[in-house]
Amino acid sequence: LAASAPGALSGIAAQLRDSAAAAETFAARRRDAEATVRAFADALDAIERRRPREALRAADRAEARLEAVAAWERASRLVTLRFWLDTMGALLDASRRAAQATLDGDSAEAAAAVRDWRAAAEEAHRADVALGVAIAEGGSSVTAPPLQRLARALAELDEAQTLVASLVHPSTARSPSGRAP
Repeated sequence: LAASAPGALSGIAAQLRDSAAAAETFAARRRDAEATVRAFADALDAIERRRPREALRAADRAEARLEAVAAWERASRLVTLRFWLDTMGALLDASRRAAQATLDGDSAEAAAAVRDWRAAAEEAHRADVALGVAIAEGGSSVTAPPLQRLARALAELDEAQTLVASLVHPSTARSPSGRAP
């Protein structure tokens, strides 16, 4: 009968409001992950167009967003996110090395960086799946506890209403199985 206690539903409403901050953080980190991937695409495009300075700027953008996602991973303990972060870190390193080697005129280092980038890119699909799992876990962790508490409170309220109805109108009482006695 906890749900029928004064203020119980207000407490649940406050929990839902409080989860809004966690949801905002979740949404921001999801946008950071998407921006990381876009920045990597920009870096690759710049490398292919032989614009290493542009590639380095794109890598800087990717790194800034990747750092935000890494901080979220440490705080949220989303296990599968680590694989995505490691893969993105390898892509970031290879992208920077390729761009810098191009600026330095070091074709051997540029070729080695491109090989490393390709090796990391082979893991990209698996990393994207890991990111999807982490996003699903992160999203459910934001909403599940308050909604579960609300569902329990509403079930308790329904039970209390049934009990009161059976006391006021004994002929309409139902047994726990839902049948009239």
